[in-house]
Amino acid sequence: MELLQEIGVGKKNAVTLLQLTWRTGEKERTVRKEIQRLREDGHLIINDQDGKGYYIATELDEIARQYHQDRSRFLSIATRLKTARRILKDAGLLDEERDSPEFEQMSLFDVSIATRLKTARRILKDAGLLDEERDSPEFEQMSLFDEPLTTT
Repeated sequence: MELLQEIGVGKKNAVTLLQLTWRTGEKERTVRKEIQRLREDGHLIINDQDGKGYYIATELDEIARQYHQDRSRFLSIATRLKTARRILKDAGLLDEERDSPEFEQMSLFDVSIATRLKTARRILKDAGLLDEERDSPEFEQMSLFDEPLTTT
């Protein structure tokens, strides 16, 4: 599937998930997985959650907006995970092998938000647009569980 060719360049050319499924003949789940794979390959595909759809970012302000949105979302999710893990661990409801901190740390960077954060952070840092004090990589340094989170 050549999904990258179907995604518009710049916000004015955004394409909805429905349009992408129609154009490719694939199911929503397949299209979402392909978008995630493209993001993992370094393509900064953005969805502003405004109903306009997906697009490839071309402007640094788009990348910065996505970075800050994803960073906020990531930190919120990390806080919920830490709290839920503590409660489940205290209740004896965690399968230590399946739900070990190493597994969760490794799988955390397989999610879309973290992938976009890493790509956007790299682009913004290269452009000199990161405020290192305000935009420090908490997601790289914070301990979400019982051990430090690594970002290899």
